[in-house]
Amino acid sequence: MVFAGHYKGIGMKFDRQTIMPTSDVVWLQTGRQEGELHWKDGKLHLSEKPIRWEDVRSISRQSQVGRSSPGQAVQFLNGETWQVEILTMSKGKLTLNGKVYGQRTVELSSVRSLEFSPSSKIAGKSRPGILYRSSGRPVPGKLIWIKKEDVGIDCPLGIVPLPRPGLVRYIMPEAKEEQTVSVQGGDEIGLRDGSILMGKVRIENEQVILEIPTLETISVPWENLRY
Repeated sequence: MVFAGHYKGIGMKFDRQTIMPTSDVVWLQTGRQEGELHWKDGKLHLSEKPIRWEDVRSISRQSQVGRSSPGQAVQFLNGETWQVEILTMSKGKLTLNGKVYGQRTVELSSVRSLEFSPSSKIAGKSRPGILYRSSGRPVPGKLIWIKKEDVGIDCPLGIVPLPRPGLVRYIMPEAKEEQTVSVQGGDEIGLRDGSILMGKVRIENEQVILEIPTLETISVPWENLRY
């Protein structure tokens, strides 16, 4: 598994070209250690050695952790990515539903891009303000609505409803690469489904508890944690 990103709390970088080991990796206050992370008697162990959560700087899980198939996703300006079903959008409000988050309504202004079909390939670089499709030409314009059956876009031909099957990606017109920033001073977790969340992390009873401004407090089962 390969990770990319900068963990501000520990000042570490993972290069996309770096080949990561197959065992779990834990960075403690005393340095880097490898082994298999698991729970025993209510405590987190690395192989046979118990470790204190207070000493942990970062975790990268490799063993026995597969990556889930991607579905729909939403990328936010703060750097988070939620793997969720995109339900509806109306009057600047986006309604989403996911296993980790439940049903949530967020401000469209907080969103960088909508991934209707992340597994579909797009030739060339995606540009803001264009609705990409798996077949047919991309459609430039502003999103007007999202419904179960179609997406409305205000384009040069007027307001046109496009069937949702075949839609791939839409990047908000105002979104720019430099606008994507991580939460300063917070923790970052990656889940098996590809979600990236930021906030304050703690471990309780084999659950990852995350406190973040966008979702308040959520609980993630240990087996869903990727890093």
